Amino acid sequence: MHSSSTTASLPADIVVGPVRWLHLTRIATEKAETYGDPAADPRFVIVKAPLSIRGTRSVTLSVPPEERDTVGLDYRRTDGYPTRRTPRDGDGAETFQTRCGHDPTYYAGGFVVTPGRCVKIDVLVADRPTALHGVVSFGAGACRGAPS
Repeated sequence: MHSSSTTASLPADIVVGPVRWLHLTRIATEKAETYGDPAADPRFVIVKAPLSIRGTRSVTLSVPPEERDTVGLDYRRTDGYPTRRTPRDGDGAETFQTRCGHDPTYYAGGFVVTPGRCVKIDVLVADRPTALHGVVSFGAGACRGAPS
């Protein structure tokens, strides 16, 4: 699911290359009950994290293999209801395309994650030989490599 607009990044956004997660830094110090909805498996939460991509035709988000037991991507859901029980039920990678004439392009979705963790996310940009690396704190406070 996607939409388009032209808004500038805010201090609460997490930006990794052309990817921007809206207001995601706010959850670094919050409890799971305030930033996520319970997943079907109570050990995990579903976190809504809309994102935008700008300035490139495609971007792939990838969860490093060592993170797959703690985080999964959940951007393909179209029915509005959580369908993921665990991070392994989520996607390990997801590719996003900008819509012709819409820069940035916005996508709804998020993560299924173990709360209280710092999570690495790789961002592979079209025509770029190496991945960019980001870190998101899901209620774990400040994380090494995460925006403050």
